[in-house]
Amino acid sequence: MSIKRFKDFPSGSGSLSADDIFLFMDSPDNTGVTKKISLAQLTDAIGIVAVSGASADTEDITFSGSIISTANTDQSMTITTNGSANIYIDVEDNIWEFTNTGNLNLPDGQILFPNNTTLAQGTFDNGTGGQSGISLNCYVGYELNWQGGHLKSTTDNGTTSSNILCDSAIEFIGSGIDNVQIDSSGITFSDGTTQTKAGVISNTGSISGSAAINNIVKISQANYDALVSKDSNTIYFIV
Repeated sequence: MSIKRFKDFPSGSGSLSADDIFLFMDSPDNTGVTKKISLAQLTDAIGIVAVSGASADTEDITFSGSIISTANTDQSMTITTNGSANIYIDVEDNIWEFTNTGNLNLPDGQILFPNNTTLAQGTFDNGTGGQSGISLNCYVGYELNWQGGHLKSTTDNGTTSSNILCDSAIEFIGSGIDNVQIDSSGITFSDGTTQTKAGVISNTGSISGSAAINNIVKISQANYDALVSKDSNTIYFIV
């Protein structure tokens, strides 16, 4: 069966109107058959309306192919209910639901990314009322869960906790000169002072002739007297 262009139709076949198309089929004995049909007749035959901006009651449509697409490569495709109903996408009874309030309900509670990282409901309930919360699951098995105001890293569905490793500093917003900041080098306080190791903070920078101490203890008079040597960097409170 060959394809016939409209311009190749024999004379006398009629002229096209806004509502007419011509169908031409070539028979085996090379005698063609021309049929003029209106768009309205075509609509009645297949049950859809092929006019931009129009609507049709098609009931259920079953496609034999696997792709629904638009022929215009520079235009988006919109699927809409044109009302208050929801849109459902069903794949083997795993139903994705787009609600009329803008929510997306997922059948198995997760979104899978190309690197096999998932955003999902948490695998455990911590008893805070957060109903398992939300988790970011990385490819190597760590789950970072936010639930009921608690943040937890785990590799065994919440049975034990893993350390949360921070490559960036953690900063707490405050009203002082600086925000309180914690990083690998120490703690910076809101007054601008820093502490780089555990112990008593001793700032001698603004006091002339002063010396720093790094320890404070409480001790009885008898134990203090029994000390063979006293540490000059320690303050002793006698009780």
